[in-house]
Amino acid sequence: MPPPSPQSETSAASAELPKKRTKTTTSPVWDHYIVSWEKGVKMVKCKCCQVTYKNPSGTSTLTAHMSKHPLQLKPKPKPPIPAWCQQTSAEVSKISTQKQAEATGLLKKWIACSAKPFSTVEDPYFVAYSKSLNPAYKVPCRQTLRKLLVNDYAERRKAVTAELKSVTSRFSITCDMWKARSKRQPYMVITLHWINNEWVLKNIVLDFRYLPVIHTADNMKAVILDTLKEHSLQHRILCCTTDGAAAMKAMFRVLSLDTEKDRRLFGSNSADGKIHHLIV
Repeated sequence: MPPPSPQSETSAASAELPKKRTKTTTSPVWDHYIVSWEKGVKMVKCKCCQVTYKNPSGTSTLTAHMSKHPLQLKPKPKPPIPAWCQQTSAEVSKISTQKQAEATGLLKKWIACSAKPFSTVEDPYFVAYSKSLNPAYKVPCRQTLRKLLVNDYAERRKAVTAELKSVTSRFSITCDMWKARSKRQPYMVITLHWINNEWVLKNIVLDFRYLPVIHTADNMKAVILDTLKEHSLQHRILCCTTDGAAAMKAMFRVLSLDTEKDRRLFGSNSADGKIHHLIV
């Protein structure tokens, strides 16, 4: 009996391999959108008005958009609000502008520090809970909340940049790669450490950057240098601390070569222009 051909063995082996499962879209909102891919990016276009969304992470934005087309999509019924959360008009008291701003400030901190989605403020139970604490408080919508947080980030960024310029000492950085659990998206975290003019040890997350490219030494070096240049710190770094990953070691070897060419880079003042690299 002749031995089986290599092609038959390959086809038999491929038939035994389990097929890769693909995520199905179960929400009815997808029936009103056209999904396409452009250069590896997911594009979603509304069938009614041709509005296009780039790489939506969920269906909240798509469902909110379909509220503009009520005849096309029936809104999801809201859960009933418990009786103990309901307030009558006689129980509603006025709230001052200062109290409204203070409550919104605490809400922003809770959303940002707890990594809650912006759509939390539109949940009927959350709104009912807020009304039970103070019926006069007006909960901001998710679009308003997002704008407020973006403005706070811009103001905080300016304050940090001004503080770093006033520091007379040098800085140290720690960097590490991190992947999100949901989509396994890679990020690089860069933390800055320094001693201020009052001799107080301080640190801050300088950047939390998405790194979709291949994790080569040159790509990772470019991210670090771009982040430092944004704050004019590329010539004031004394020490870099990271783990012992092979990519990190290769990146610092490339940085060492660049430091030899430009002695000001990373504030290197050693005789051979090397970067201090600590393994933790």
